[in-house]
Amino acid sequence: MEITGEWLGSIVYGKQYRDYEGEVLLFEMILSQDSDKITGESRDISGLGKNDSVAAIEGEFNRGSRHLNFIKSYQKTVQYSWSGKRKVYKENSGSKIYYKGKFNDDLQKFEGNWKIRRTRKLLFFELTFSVGEGAWSMKRKVSKLITQNLTTLKT
Repeated sequence: MEITGEWLGSIVYGKQYRDYEGEVLLFEMILSQDSDKITGESRDISGLGKNDSVAAIEGEFNRGSRHLNFIKSYQKTVQYSWSGKRKVYKENSGSKIYYKGKFNDDLQKFEGNWKIRRTRKLLFFELTFSVGEGAWSMKRKVSKLITQNLTTLKT
């Protein structure tokens, strides 16, 4: 299976997000595959937590098992308080989001879980902890040309 191309996806916020549990963020992604390595870019489209900066994608895809693992690294961090206030942090401070999933042949999409991890320094130690998690999925994007051709065929 080749995953180079354009994808549309969503993340669903987990129970750590309390009142926002179940909220959805939509994204689009362009991936390039070289053997088992993947790279690319992702942009948030809409939804809770939308980040206007481009995110870099780096990861691995196992063709045999169809498992996909990647890290999405944003240029800026966007955080929302429990009251809904939005705060954007400086450049190069972006969150890293860890994605793990598998391709579902029946549904023709990737499905899995995501987790945000943060590292803090305390004296001489680095502590890594999870600050958020949830579910995600993505399907191959159908180009406008294909959509137009399918519409033409139906008429």
